[in-house]
Amino acid sequence: MSRGSSNAFHEIERSITNAFRSADLNGSGKLGYHEFRRAIQAMKLMFHAEEVGHLLATHDLVGDGTISRESFIEIFKPSYKEAALLSAFASNKTDDDGFLGLKQLRLALIHLGLNLSEVEAYNLSRRCNDATGAFYKPVKVSFRSFCKLTSRACIYLHQANIHPGGGIWPAGMSL
Repeated sequence: MSRGSSNAFHEIERSITNAFRSADLNGSGKLGYHEFRRAIQAMKLMFHAEEVGHLLATHDLVGDGTISRESFIEIFKPSYKEAALLSAFASNKTDDDGFLGLKQLRLALIHLGLNLSEVEAYNLSRRCNDATGAFYKPVKVSFRSFCKLTSRACIYLHQANIHPGGGIWPAGMSL
């Protein structure tokens, strides 16, 4: 395992914990809807209001409209072991620039068992804010972004309905 990949994991774990702490304004150890949304934004993730509400409802273990620190971390921590992520990333990298393009990103996700279309992979890369480039530029995803992206992919596939035509919509919503 490379030191850079371990650093990426530790950085992601720290950002999750820091996002929770900064959003827990009253120090209760739980986040309500607005605090939960603020924590998600602090991690530079883009979720629609309906997705935030659905995630909160799904992970509200006591039914009080809040999410615990443990549940928050469980949602956003990388969903795969570091070795699996590193293997999927490295085996699909086609050059030495350290990034995956869109086709390589999709293949790496498939390598992990996340069967997303190219459109879904593109949209997911855009929703993880640190994927480089504007919408009209090619997708370039670093290993750090790939770690975040796989967690988001698992959240979306678990929490969302995948509709024909490549759209990902929150569960319970219609087109």
